[in-house]
Order: sequence, then structure tokens, then C-alpha cells
Amino acid sequence: MDGESSMIPGPPGSSSSSSGNSFVPYFIASGETFTVPLFKQALFAMNIDNEGILDIEGFLIEINDSAPIILAWTPVLTGSGGATGQTYTLRSGTSYKYGPLVFVECLIELSALGTITGVAIVSGLPYTCSANYFPASPAYFGALNTPLVDFSTMVLTGTTTVGLYGQAAADTQTGQLVQTDFTNTSFFRFTAIYLTDS
Repeated sequence: MDGESSMIPGPPGSSSSSSGNSFVPYFIASGETFTVPLFKQALFAMNIDNEGILDIEGFLIEINDSAPIILAWTPVLTGSGGATGQTYTLRSGTSYKYGPLVFVECLIELSALGTITGVAIVSGLPYTCSANYFPASPAYFGALNTPLVDFSTMVLTGTTTVGLYGQAAADTQTGQLVQTDFTNTSFFRFTAIYLTDS
């Protein structure tokens, strides 16, 4: 299989057999969409028991055999005070919704940075976040103006936006990124998990 790949194992105690309630390991390659078993195994990797109950910060979510609601969404790099003039070489987003649980993927590649006012954010999520307990995985990034040792994201409570955070050196906390941290050709991709009341 071409592209980047990683294997997500089944839940603890499961086998590689396809019979019964066990789960078969799958490979995920860049650009591929999740099948239902793949999505369920991603949830198992977080914190799910063998009866299909996902426990995140005290929220108990039943994961059954129903297919997730899958939507395409268009990510927009903007600022807390607005933005103008951004153009893109590539941008894409996909969301997978299981009840109140939402998993999103985002890819942005700029061809022009334009003007970003305030702190940098990504807007356009398909569902409003009801709680921001779940930071996204660290972002994959390149062509930034500021050398960073960390680039991370957080879905913001009560919004359809994602905050962008970084560290230029070891520190006691991350800071929010601004226009001067980016260039006309910056790119980044991330995944995020959050809860919604939608």
C-alpha cells in the first residue's frame, strides 16, 4: 500500500481473527477514508472497553455497528479578528460523527498568506463543539516562518473553530500562533476529536 501508513490494533484482549467480536488490524494510508471497522478501531485505541463503551473524561458513549455520519468540510485559515487574502494550493477536511462524538481530519497548504488579524484559527468545522476536553494530535507542518518544537491544536468550546498553538523552545506552556508565524507557503495537517450537541 502506497503512502504513509500506521496500524491501529484492536482493543486489549482482542485477536486478529475476523470471527465473533474480535477485530482485525487494518492499515490506514494517507488520502484513504475510514471504513466503519477502521473508525471503531481508532476509538478502541483511545479508551473503549470490550462491550463497545467509550469513556472520555467521564462521558460514556456507546459505539455500535451503525456507520458514522461522514461529511466533507472546507477548512479556512483565519484569525480571531478576521482575515483577508488567503489562497490555497490545497485544503480538505473530512468528519466522522458517532452520536455526540466527532472525529475530524484537516489539511491546509497555502499559496498566499494574506492578512490574519488576532490569533490564527481554522474555521469551518461541521459541528459546534460542546466541550474542549480533547486536544488534537500534534500537527504535521512545514514552511513556517517561526521554527517550532511543537505545533498543536484545540477545538474551541461553543464554536466551529480550532485554535493553533506552538512553542519555539522548551517552555511551561504553549502560545497561540499569529500571522508572523506563517509564510505564503506554510502547510499543516491535523486530526481532532471532540463532543457536540448537534
